[in-house]
Amino acid sequence: MSILTVQHLEKHFNNTKVLNDISFSLEQGQALSIIGSSGSGKTTLLRDLVRLMSRGEQVPPQRIALIDERDEIAVMYRGQPQMDVGPRTDILNGCPKAAAIPMVLRAMNPQIIALDEITVQEDIQAI
Repeated sequence: MSILTVQHLEKHFNNTKVLNDISFSLEQGQALSIIGSSGSGKTTLLRDLVRLMSRGEQVPPQRIALIDERDEIAVMYRGQPQMDVGPRTDILNGCPKAAAIPMVLRAMNPQIIALDEITVQEDIQAI
C-alpha cells in the first residue's frame, strides 16, 4: 500500500528552479533516501514532504518525528520552528541522530521519522 506518491514535483525560489520533475512512490515499511549534491534541494524536498504528510495533503495525516540535528530543516528559534513543517510534526533538534532515533521511538510515537544528512556509521546503525 502506497503511503506517499509524488509525481512531477517542481519547486521554485523566485526565478530559480531548485527541484525539477521529482517522482517516486513510498510503500508502508520502506525507507527513502534522497541523494544529491550540495545545494540541489534535498533539505527543501524533505521539509516540503514532512509538511505535506503532517497536514494530510493528498495523504492521510501522519504523526512525524523530525530529527533536525543541525537546525537546517525546521530552523528552530527559541523553541519555535521558523519553517513550516506541519501541525503533526514533533521536532528534536540539536541531538545526534544516532541518539535521537531511539528517543523519538520511545517518547513521540511517530508514524514517520524524518532526518537529514546521514553521514556516519552510527546514524546508519540507528536506522
